Amino acid sequence: MSVSKISYFELNENQVLYLYSTGAQVIAGLFGLTLAGYIFFNDRLEKEVQADESLYDAVETLKKDYYRSIKKMGVMCICSVAACMANIAWLSNLHLHKGIHIFLLNQTVLLLLMEIFYIVDFVIKVADPNKILKLSNVRKHEIDKEDGSKGDLAEFLKYYNMMEDLITSNAQFLISSPTLFYTKKSNKDYKPQILQSLKILNAKEILNIELMEEVDELRRYRNYTVHSSEPTVTNSMCQQVKQLYDEINNKINQYFDSQSSL
Repeated sequence: MSVSKISYFELNENQVLYLYSTGAQVIAGLFGLTLAGYIFFNDRLEKEVQADESLYDAVETLKKDYYRSIKKMGVMCICSVAACMANIAWLSNLHLHKGIHIFLLNQTVLLLLMEIFYIVDFVIKVADPNKILKLSNVRKHEIDKEDGSKGDLAEFLKYYNMMEDLITSNAQFLISSPTLFYTKKSNKDYKPQILQSLKILNAKEILNIELMEEVDELRRYRNYTVHSSEPTVTNSMCQQVKQLYDEINNKINQYFDSQSSL
């Protein structure tokens, strides 16, 4: 007696048992290998950021996207294996609920195929050698579409580097002071990164949250620009980085002037 009938073939009980027992094992095995590869690849991304800080934003975005994919595959894997087990367990009672069981048989095949598709799609995304370039292009285009006029890239990078050096140098000076123990590495040889430096200046009430967010926005824009296929900047961003540099410079000078007068 056939268990299910499709246009071109039919499955008997032995075929159903083999199909769903093997399907559950294959899906669980593929997901396990994918998870192991994800952990290895995640570690590689961390090392790339350590070698090049400007990759931080792109890498963090990729890691979040890959983590969402892993969660989706995990849920689909659990559902697929559970459906396979249910099909095998209920096979002996086929005559009681034949219509429901045949529906479950068909849906389980769909779940297995979807899980395989998710795994293949994830592997292709992870293996793409141009993933950072593509992401940088997308993120940069989202920002640039608000202002189409082109600015001077060299001038933008000049003022951004000056601003970043201003922030990190003063943060380094502050953590070498005995009045602020921000990190266990507080010594003259340690220079904090830009994000850490912003928190240090905010802790000393030199920069407020609004200025920190503006600097962080420019930092992300600069990183996406240098890793995009078309390293160009808008005129508005050029003006913004100049104004922000002057404002931060004034804030820092005011702070140290007030400290020297005490």
